[in-house]
Amino acid sequence: MGFLSLVALALVLPWERQGNRFTLKLEDGRAEMDWVGASAFRFARDWSGRPFVNRPGGSDPVEVAAVATGETAEFRTRHLTVEVRNRDLRLRVKDSQGVVLLEELAGARREGAGIVLESSLAAGERVYGLGALALGPLDRRGAKIETPRPLFWSSAGYGRYFPSTDRHSVDLIADRCRVAVAGAARTEHYFYYGPSPKEILEQHVVIAPQVVSWATGDTQVLRSDRLPEYAVRLPGGEALAETVVRLNHAALSGVQMPVFDLGAFTEAPEPLRRRAEQLAMVAPLVTAPAGAEALSRWRNRLRPYLYAYFQEAHDRGIPVLRPLAMQVPREPAAAPHADLYHFGDELLAAPVLSAGGRRDVYLPMGIWTDLRDNRTYTGRRVIPIEAAPEELPLFAKNGAVIPFLEGDRIEAHYFPKLGGEFFIFEPDIGEHTQLHASPAGDYYRFEIESRVDREYEWVAHHLPPPKAVMRGETSLPQVDSRDKLRPGTWFYDAAARNLHLRVTAPADADIILNASF
Repeated sequence: MGFLSLVALALVLPWERQGNRFTLKLEDGRAEMDWVGASAFRFARDWSGRPFVNRPGGSDPVEVAAVATGETAEFRTRHLTVEVRNRDLRLRVKDSQGVVLLEELAGARREGAGIVLESSLAAGERVYGLGALALGPLDRRGAKIETPRPLFWSSAGYGRYFPSTDRHSVDLIADRCRVAVAGAARTEHYFYYGPSPKEILEQHVVIAPQVVSWATGDTQVLRSDRLPEYAVRLPGGEALAETVVRLNHAALSGVQMPVFDLGAFTEAPEPLRRRAEQLAMVAPLVTAPAGAEALSRWRNRLRPYLYAYFQEAHDRGIPVLRPLAMQVPREPAAAPHADLYHFGDELLAAPVLSAGGRRDVYLPMGIWTDLRDNRTYTGRRVIPIEAAPEELPLFAKNGAVIPFLEGDRIEAHYFPKLGGEFFIFEPDIGEHTQLHASPAGDYYRFEIESRVDREYEWVAHHLPPPKAVMRGETSLPQVDSRDKLRPGTWFYDAAARNLHLRVTAPADADIILNASF
C-alpha cells in the first residue's frame, strides 16, 4: 500500500486501536471505547487531560469490526453494534438483530461545572437499581436519585454502570434517563448487554467483583463487629416491610451480600421480633445478638444450599437474594412485588412483615409447593395465606431440588414433575456434588454424583406409591416408617404422598435409583 493510501485510511478511521481499546481522535479532549467482551464495553469522555484509571485490563481479545462513514464510527461484535456519531459522540447501541437497546439524545457534554448524559426511554421500559438508599417502587421510572457509582438496568435488556465515586444524579423522567455528574471533567460508564438481568450481572462482576473470597462461617449468624469485607450494611430501621424493600433494591443494584441486622429489633414487641427473626432466616448475611438459637439452627440446616449460592455470587456475581423482576423478568406482573423474593433459584420467600399472620403472596408461573404443609398452588396469581407465629412461608417451584443438612446427612427435597438438579459446592475441595431428579417414562430417576463420603436422603413430594425402587438390578427393601430408614431402603409416606430414599454415597461415586409406578 502506498503513502497516499495510508493517508486516506487515517482520515477515514478516526481512532487508534490498541488491543480491545479504541481511542477516538477529538479536537476537544479524548474519548475511549474499551471492549470487555462481545456483550460489554466501556465508553469514556474526558476534558481534563488526566489519564483514566478505571480501564479494564487483562481481558481476552474481542473480535470487533470497526468501520467509519461520513457521519458515524461503527463498532460491531457478534452481539452488539455501537454507532458513535462523529459530531457529538452520541451513542446508539443495537443487538445482533438490529433492535435498538440504547439511544442517546446527545453525547456526553459539559454543562456548567459538570457533565450530563441523556438517553431515551421507551414506553413501558422499566428501570431497576441505583442503590438501596431510596425507597419507593422497584421500577425507578419517574424518580430522581442521588448516588455514587450507580448501577442500573433496563427491561430492554441492558445495564449501565458508572464507576466513578463522584455523586451522580439520575433523573428518570417520563421519556428519558438524565445522568448528571456535578463538578466533573470526565465521565465513563460500562454498557452490559444481557439480555436477562442475571446475564447483565455476570458482565458486571468482571468489572466490579464483590465476593472475592468467602468462608463457610459467613453463612451462619455473625457478630456485627466481625462482618466479612464484602458485606454491605443497609440503612437501619424497625419497619420489616421497609427492610424487605431495601433488600430488593440492593439486589437489583448488584449488591450481592447485604446484611440484615436482627439486633435492630431487640426492643420491638415479641410478635414483631419473631417475624424479624424469620426474615433473618432468608437474608444473605445475618447479624444477631446472643440467644437466636432457632435462627442459628435454621442457618445451619441451610448450609449446603447457602454454600452453593455464596459460590455463585463469587463466580457469577448474582445475588443470593433475587427480586422477582430479576428472577422472572419475562413476567411483568411479578416485577412490582417488593414484599417477597427468591432466595436462590429454588425458594420463594414470603416473610410476614407485621405482627399478624396474614399476607398475600404473588406466585410466578408454575406449580408451587408450600413447604409448611405440602399444599400445591398454580402460579401467575396472588394467593392469601396465614402463617402461625412460628411459621416462615416458603414455596418451592415444580422441578426444584433443595438440599438441607440434617446432622451429617443431606436431605434432598425434589418437587416433580419437571426434572431438576442442584449443585452443592463442597468448600473443602472446591468441587460440586451434583443432584439430579426427573421423570423418565413410567419411573422416576434419582442420581447423586457425590464428591465426598456422605449419606443422602431423597424426599420426593407429591408421588403415588411406587411399585419398586431399584439400584441397578437390585430391588431395595421398603420399610414401614421413616424411623426405620437406613441406607439402601425406602419409605412411602402415604399421608404426605412423599417418597423417601436413603443411600450412602462414597466420594466420586455415581448413585442412581429408579422408582417405578
